Amino acid sequence: MLTVVKLLKILLFGIAGFAVLIFSELFTALEKYFTSAEAVSLLSDIRYLVVTLLILLLLYAFSWRRKKEVAVYGLAPTPKRLKQWLLGIAIGAPTLFIAAAIRIYNTGLTMQWNWTCGITLLLLYICGAFFQTFSEEMWFRTYIPYKLRQLFSARIAALVVGLIFGLLHLVHPDFTFVGVINGILIGGLLTYMYFDTGSIWICAGWHFGWNFFLGLINSKVFVTLSFAGIPRRISDIECGWPLTLLLLITCFMWSTIRKSRFIK
Repeated sequence: MLTVVKLLKILLFGIAGFAVLIFSELFTALEKYFTSAEAVSLLSDIRYLVVTLLILLLLYAFSWRRKKEVAVYGLAPTPKRLKQWLLGIAIGAPTLFIAAAIRIYNTGLTMQWNWTCGITLLLLYICGAFFQTFSEEMWFRTYIPYKLRQLFSARIAALVVGLIFGLLHLVHPDFTFVGVINGILIGGLLTYMYFDTGSIWICAGWHFGWNFFLGLINSKVFVTLSFAGIPRRISDIECGWPLTLLLLITCFMWSTIRKSRFIK
């Protein structure tokens, strides 16, 4: 009976987190009232800052009887959090670059960098990417895996979180079966990173390295992709078999470095 109650609480937390993300879509509806890229980026920053705060409130609400639990979710500001975050970027960003390079080469796209964008826009974009990825990791890599780990083995817990992470990406119109598989691999890998380090900072770094640079490539502001002079986007990187291979390699690499002193 106690296990059923815990599972229901996990389910309720997941639904509440999803409701927060749906609520945040209201900010997207306001974008049409802004014309400059800086204003739109600032609105996006505010959106994900609000999401981050609401997810944090959810964590406290679901742990109100044991406030100390919040500290063990991996959110504590440990001295090594910056090092773990940068390590996550060092793992996630190259994976994105290689997958994007393969996709751009196979589709014959040309890429042109725009170096005239102001530093203000870039800083706003960095802040938005940080809050977006950190809020999502707070949702997926704190309460849910922590509670599942109390009920099941680490493998089962990582598989469940990976399944949720992959299936939720079905709302993306470009996602395919391969994309779901890759989403499950990413979700499972990040959950294992969370279990091994006891911190979401490395997971947030990986997520930031992926989302930030993918956003840059598809921004049409910092980078312009085109085919025969027609602007294009590569929104289906997650749906290719090359990424599947890269993720499997990353899983193998993590299994070899997970016990290093640099990570702990």
